[in-house]
Amino acid sequence: MMAEDPALLALRVSEFKDPAVLFERYNTEEIRRIERKVRGEIEQKKEELRQMVGERYRDLIDAADTIGEMRQCSESVVQSIQDMHQYCHRLKQAKTAVSTGKPEAQWQEKFYTMASQIKLLLEVPERIWSAMEASQYLQATQLYLLCCHLHSLLQLEAATGGRYSPVLARFPILIRQVATTGHFRSTILLDSRSLLRGRAVSDQAIAEALVSTMLLEDSSPRQALADFLLARKASIHQLLNQPQHGTGIKAQVCSLVELLVTTLFQAYAVFYLPPEGSPRLGEDSLSCGLLFSILDSVTSTTSSGKPSPC
Repeated sequence: MMAEDPALLALRVSEFKDPAVLFERYNTEEIRRIERKVRGEIEQKKEELRQMVGERYRDLIDAADTIGEMRQCSESVVQSIQDMHQYCHRLKQAKTAVSTGKPEAQWQEKFYTMASQIKLLLEVPERIWSAMEASQYLQATQLYLLCCHLHSLLQLEAATGGRYSPVLARFPILIRQVATTGHFRSTILLDSRSLLRGRAVSDQAIAEALVSTMLLEDSSPRQALADFLLARKASIHQLLNQPQHGTGIKAQVCSLVELLVTTLFQAYAVFYLPPEGSPRLGEDSLSCGLLFSILDSVTSTTSSGKPSPC
């Protein structure tokens, strides 16, 4: 077998546009070799073409399947949206059917309710000052708590937290009202505790001042007793440290004894509760349990079975 000519192996038949040129340059054996080479290349190209067409066909089938799945998914989404739209439409119709009763009357009722609350809120601070000037600290406390309740109903406390308040947006005058109300609590507490130090204060006033403190601080009767005793202790210290100015030791001792006796009697009248089942005392006897009776009357509208004064 003859060796392959390197020039013949590197030959490209595509370079020859006229087959007659091959017969002019090469002999019969070389032309047959060229033919076998060309036929081999043709078969190779056919195989590559078959593989390429097969791969493309598989890709085309996969793409067709994916498109079919996308179509089904899209149809399902469209159907779900249509069902949701119909459901929302039915809900809207049901809501309209329910609210067609008296929407105007309900709106007017809400409007007048808010208007009355705002009017009451504007009047409360003046009434609180009037009550405090008359030393009626329990009434001032009740008005202050009412004011706080109105703040909650009108959502005015949202302004103090930096949030949007629709009522304040429509009635900016209430901003000043909210700021003014915030100082009442400390003022009422200060004046109530100052009243506890007084030597010529009635039992009723002492009990009301203590109830005011309990309501504002959410404290217990035990804490109220401690506040009362601390106030009287401060009064005793003040009495002992007063300059004489010629009044003499005797007058000072008499005032001290009078203060101690008054404190004991008021502690009995305000805090003492008789044991259960004990006989009720007569009308001329000393009253007792004022703190609990006042607290009961303030915090409830009906009798709740709490102890009452003697």
